[in-house]
Amino acid sequence: MWHNTKLVKYFILVCFSFAFISLIYLPNSIVAIFFILFGINSIKELPQKSIKWYLIPLFLIVFLIVWYPQFKYWNITTGSYLGAPELYEKFYFSSPKIVDGLFSFRKGWLIYTPIMVFSIIGMFFLRNEFSKLRLSIIVFTVLNLYVVFSWWNWWYSGSYGQRVLIDSYPLLAIPFAAFFDQFICRNRYFRYTFFAILIFCVWLNIFQTYQYERQSLHYSGMTKSLYFKQFGKLDRIEGYESYLSIPDEEQAKRGNR
Repeated sequence: MWHNTKLVKYFILVCFSFAFISLIYLPNSIVAIFFILFGINSIKELPQKSIKWYLIPLFLIVFLIVWYPQFKYWNITTGSYLGAPELYEKFYFSSPKIVDGLFSFRKGWLIYTPIMVFSIIGMFFLRNEFSKLRLSIIVFTVLNLYVVFSWWNWWYSGSYGQRVLIDSYPLLAIPFAAFFDQFICRNRYFRYTFFAILIFCVWLNIFQTYQYERQSLHYSGMTKSLYFKQFGKLDRIEGYESYLSIPDEEQAKRGNR
């Protein structure tokens, strides 16, 4: 609404939304890039997105209102409004684990949630009025992957798949729909093939969720060998533990990931 009307009341709503998003999980602040690039087809058009100067202090006021309880809590518990820096865990931006985060059998996003491949491909099929979303979604996705996989614990410990990326699914649903729309109109054999792959991906996600619940899919120690030996089996295979590769979290905190 603010993008179309430029009304201050809508800008305030955007500010509150962004402040709460960053308060809940700070790396999700990257979503701001989507709104900054929303509606433009290239970086050259970015100057057209300039906003009135008085909106900047308005944003800061809203941000501080939302964040004040958190700052106060940190001050009460640590004596500092920014908390205790020595207790902070680290991002290693010089060595992001993007390839591992996407394709490793330990916790690769596209290994355990392969249906999202359609969403990535669909970014290049955003057409007509949706073409103005292409740049914002692509840049957001690249930056988001860079940041989340720069975290020392890039596999995000005890979970099935890359739970850290679930928050980005509302935006990734748009290119997924674009991919679906692009290929659903092809010949029926192509359509049937696509639906078969789609059904397989859905089945795989559901089945592997049951494997995780049955502890036959390890939350952080999966290997390629174990993945394929355990594939399609709910109960643990014989010698399950011998195939595991448990990461050393203390070393990972020091950057040895």
